[in-house]
Amino acid sequence: MKLILDAVHGYVEIDDKIFTDFIDTPQFQRLRNIKQTIIDVLYPSATHSRFEHSIGVYYLGRRIIDSIIKKNDANEKIAMLAKKYRPTVELACLLHDIGHAPLSHLGEQFYPDSAKLLEELKGEGVDLSKCDKKPASHEVMSCLVALRKFKPQIKKYKVDKDLFCRMITGVDCTQGVDKSFKNALINILSGAYDSDKIDYIMRDSNSAGIVTMVLDIARIVGSFNIINKDGTYIYVIEKSGFSVAEKVVENRNYLVRWVYNHHKVQYCFEIARRYLRKIKNDNKNFVKLFSYDAITGKIKTGIKYVEEVELIDDIDIWKLLKYYCAHDAVCEFYRKKLFDRQHFKPLWKTDIEFDKFLAAQNHIAAIWKIIESMAVEVPEDNIEKKVIELSGGKLTANDFLIFMRAPKLSYPLAYSREAQFYLPKTKEFVEDDKLFSRSLQEVAKEKRKMLYMYCDNSANYKIIISALSRIAS
Repeated sequence: MKLILDAVHGYVEIDDKIFTDFIDTPQFQRLRNIKQTIIDVLYPSATHSRFEHSIGVYYLGRRIIDSIIKKNDANEKIAMLAKKYRPTVELACLLHDIGHAPLSHLGEQFYPDSAKLLEELKGEGVDLSKCDKKPASHEVMSCLVALRKFKPQIKKYKVDKDLFCRMITGVDCTQGVDKSFKNALINILSGAYDSDKIDYIMRDSNSAGIVTMVLDIARIVGSFNIINKDGTYIYVIEKSGFSVAEKVVENRNYLVRWVYNHHKVQYCFEIARRYLRKIKNDNKNFVKLFSYDAITGKIKTGIKYVEEVELIDDIDIWKLLKYYCAHDAVCEFYRKKLFDRQHFKPLWKTDIEFDKFLAAQNHIAAIWKIIESMAVEVPEDNIEKKVIELSGGKLTANDFLIFMRAPKLSYPLAYSREAQFYLPKTKEFVEDDKLFSRSLQEVAKEKRKMLYMYCDNSANYKIIISALSRIAS
């Protein structure tokens, strides 16, 4: 048994065999150089990686499944099934990010589409194609990396490959043996109160220095259970964990609103995204950097400055960005805006100020229509080009930035198989609207879109607003 001293969970015990078979491997060690987020542009100490996050999720997942087994000593069927799938649950938690892209969610945008990756996954004996939920590309990539690179270990630990992949992707079981029990287990890693969310809420806030967002881990872990209701297994949060469950939702929504979508974080994310997109458009071999082969081994890229990469990570991508700008004027512009901190100024910094901006306009409905049109497939470029055109030559692409984001706030019962709130003594379920505060429900239900605008001076600000008004009218 080995001990890891974790900044969030304290001492974490891990079996020697888990280290040998999984953690002390090149693929898992790569996660040391994949940052969890890019919020360090705002909070300098938030430089934590996917490595320690994966350890934390493993620790929480193991505690949850062990607690369920212990609680069901008298329920032979539930205890037996939980023990049967325990290795699958633990390893899904440990390896859920093994296929994450460099630069985390920024790099994920350059992965192959998840539909293509799902086809590859069929070759590993797992078919997730028939599902309502489209998994994220990095989730499917993690399944592929785990099933291929750890094939002997998966067999050795008697992992249920189908459940393993469904836990990582959050795709429900629709048929097969133990279907409802497996769906209950999926919540341990993919749900509103899963081990992944609990860890990153605590880890991101702790690393950023936001000390008010502590969660009572022992209390909520001990409140999770699986019950049998009329032949269907249901994942529940018992009464003892109600208060912490509400705190999970509140804390995550705080991070989404004030940290992940902070104007400085989103500005740097967008500049880096455009920087990478420019390189991609100029170089057909760029996609090789975000391929299965690049993240699992060594490849020849055919790209200057990074001709060869092995187990590609953040360091390789930042190296590419730095060297590429020396030979490209557009990339040099992005470099200054990102690395030299020659930032544009935001026209507003919060959603509160954005609402006030909208209220002051004559064409609120039309401006909202513009925002709605800024879909991911046809991004902000069209709006920016139109603004430049309407400025009469007063603006160029180097004078301002416009893009849209849709913050994903948590709502307690957002999923069909979500954890139910349960009173063990009376064997009654509690509806979420009876448990959560009205303000939390109303805020979480909002499907807000936020327009971000940045420019270099107040004169340009007025030109941009005038152009937007003309587009709207």
